[in-house]
Amino acid sequence: MALSNSSTEELLVETKGKVAVITLNRPDRFNAISTAMLNELSAKIVEANKDPDVRCIVLTGS
Repeated sequence: MALSNSSTEELLVETKGKVAVITLNRPDRFNAISTAMLNELSAKIVEANKDPDVRCIVLTGS
């Protein structure tokens, strides 16, 4: 199961080789995590964890 590169207004996900990069994209709110964003972030971390090609997850902010 490959991690899909996806973007929403508040969360950007991309893979670079064996690294999954998840970017919090709420600069107007200093990247504060809303409940909806937390749910989506949790789902993407679980998805990345299940992907055998992903060896590292980087969480960053815009």
